[in-house]
Amino acid sequence: TLPDAIAFGRRKSDRQLLETLGAVEGGVIYVIDMRSTSIVYVTERIEKLLGIPRAELEGFISDPAQPHADFMRGVYHPDDLEAVTAHFADLRKADDNMVVAMLCRARHATAGWRWVECRSRVLSRTRTGEVERVAGVAVDVTERRQLSADLRATSFALLQAEENERRRIAR
Repeated sequence: TLPDAIAFGRRKSDRQLLETLGAVEGGVIYVIDMRSTSIVYVTERIEKLLGIPRAELEGFISDPAQPHADFMRGVYHPDDLEAVTAHFADLRKADDNMVVAMLCRARHATAGWRWVECRSRVLSRTRTGEVERVAGVAVDVTERRQLSADLRATSFALLQAEENERRRIAR
């Protein structure tokens, strides 16, 4: 796991490391305090993912089931609020080596709804063993989902054409 200082991105070098890892991964690296479910740290790539400046997200409560999570409820698609809440419940029960994944829609400030895949892992625990912080990566998978849907539609159309041709030849 990352040292405590990196988890909070306190030093400039820690933030640079997390920004670099985010750029290499192609996603947004984040750290969430699970006691309050507030966003402790998020890389600058969040601006590309959601069109929201990092400063507007850090400190906000990210679990839509928590009180005072109004801002994040507006970020998550209404149909996905239950899945996001379940994701946080799963994180609270996660083993240290477990990666908890979630797929949901998030509102981009100017580009509408984007499909986002989040993969999170326990970063630290309290003395009593409760999950204290998680670190994760959020990746925009909207284009990948669209390409996959297009491929399925094309495959279905091809199968239909083959079946229609078989019927024509049989007649």
